[in-house]
Amino acid sequence: MSKSFLHSSAWERFQETAGSRPFRHDGQLYLYRSIPKSHYYISSRCQIGADFALPEELKKGWFLRFEPEDEVSLKNLRAFAAKQNLKLIPTLAVQPRQTMVLDLTKSYDDILAGMRQKHRYNVRLAEKHEVKVDIVSHDLVKAFDRFWKLLSGTAERQDFRTHHREYYEQLLAALEPENEAHLLFAHKDGQDLAAMLLITYAGTATYLHGGSSDQNRQLMAPFVLHSEAIKFAQSQGNTAYDFWGTDLEKNPETGEWQVKEGHASVGTSRFKLGFGGTVIDYPGAYDLILNPICYTLYKTVRKLRGGKRAFA
Repeated sequence: MSKSFLHSSAWERFQETAGSRPFRHDGQLYLYRSIPKSHYYISSRCQIGADFALPEELKKGWFLRFEPEDEVSLKNLRAFAAKQNLKLIPTLAVQPRQTMVLDLTKSYDDILAGMRQKHRYNVRLAEKHEVKVDIVSHDLVKAFDRFWKLLSGTAERQDFRTHHREYYEQLLAALEPENEAHLLFAHKDGQDLAAMLLITYAGTATYLHGGSSDQNRQLMAPFVLHSEAIKFAQSQGNTAYDFWGTDLEKNPETGEWQVKEGHASVGTSRFKLGFGGTVIDYPGAYDLILNPICYTLYKTVRKLRGGKRAFA
């Protein structure tokens, strides 16, 4: 079974609340998505075994969308498609195609030493200015307005697309009973400067969403927010810290990771890159076509739609 929170029982409960009609097969979670005249299921960060088979429920839509967790899963998916004489077509990913993960089995001092010099300086600068971090793991709904103010403000300021507030309220309500959701706030003198939603599941702490204030930026609150989140994740026994989304490329001359200049998320990716860690590229997203004619119609309609980039 995948260790991603996207396959946890708490996430399944959240999806039920949100009306996504989850379906679990072979330990993997599939989410129902309605489209005109039909539907499809999607499974993200999924593990596909060599003995993969389709139950009847998953055969009812026009296609199935997979975001394999690794190359082995993609290889098995391709083998299944070939055996069933079905087309497997690359498509746009829903979840991030790439992320960066910190090894939390290292000491915090070693993690700090692995950060870029400017990041270490900014963490210490925030600490020097006595920016404090609150960690809320219970009664999350009561703290939600603090988080929402910073998240929605950042999304508007930086032109990100984010979920509606009810989505986050339902998410917190579903994950809180299993202590998998945490809200962290960096603040000074009663003013919240930065906030994040952290999910902990199966040994991985995932920075899912966050935002910051446009005021007192010189206090470097987002840096100390993540440093304290790392400490907290370690204290909870997690072995990995997932930044949940980067857009990086290797410098052809040095082989080092760098941001993609001109990319919409260049600022966010540069910020995450500075914390160090291992960059992970996922195989991407693929549609397994069950009804070729209807799938072509669906893709034609999709091309006419657009929107803002997702908030990450």
